[in-house]
Amino acid sequence: MKKNIFILKVYAEIVKKEVIKFNFLVFKGAKMKKYLFLIFLLFTVLSSFSYSNYPRPNYKYYIVKEPMVVKNLELPIGTRIVYFNTSLFGDSESSRPLKEKNIYQIFFPDDKPLIWGGVPVSLIERFFNRDMKGFTVYPELGNSLESDENKRKLMEKNEFLKLWFMWAKNMDVHIKDEKDWSFNPDNMVLGGEADSRYIDYGNLEYFNGKDSMEEHLRKLNEAARNVK
Repeated sequence: MKKNIFILKVYAEIVKKEVIKFNFLVFKGAKMKKYLFLIFLLFTVLSSFSYSNYPRPNYKYYIVKEPMVVKNLELPIGTRIVYFNTSLFGDSESSRPLKEKNIYQIFFPDDKPLIWGGVPVSLIERFFNRDMKGFTVYPELGNSLESDENKRKLMEKNEFLKLWFMWAKNMDVHIKDEKDWSFNPDNMVLGGEADSRYIDYGNLEYFNGKDSMEEHLRKLNEAARNVK
């Protein structure tokens, strides 16, 4: 790894020096090929540093053997809990639950999704930036052919679900108490910020500026309090 980084720096310096020379030399056909070759060489080296070439962390996980409560959520048998803990050797599966504070993801069984705010949920994933308190909720809407229809049916159920899916399919949830991932309006703020980054692209048509986004978030979080 250190060797590759060193090589990358060497090529970068070569290109830098050649570009400086370029400012003082008459640009002729032969020199053009030389510079193009060096630039191509640099991009070739950079491409070798693609994220996909790095091994992904081998996170520890636990498969729930008996119904249990974690983060104030009832987890059925078969739930997969993934932790930030990594496994350096051997099997990543843990024979016992690890510390709740290190939970990264909770995957629910296909036939037993979590019902969160009236929405069937397949995954809850903690924000990867551990300085941020919260998580993202991923609804279980079926395959690509069923998804739009299932979303439409949910939106027809009540105002809260309509506002949810008018904002984003996968909902960001900021919380006060990290030990509670349940649907608890007193502990959470839904939707992130009044910014287009938090809105699904197809939903941008519902908004005409920051004020309309802020109003939508206000209504969304207010409606959450009326969910039974």
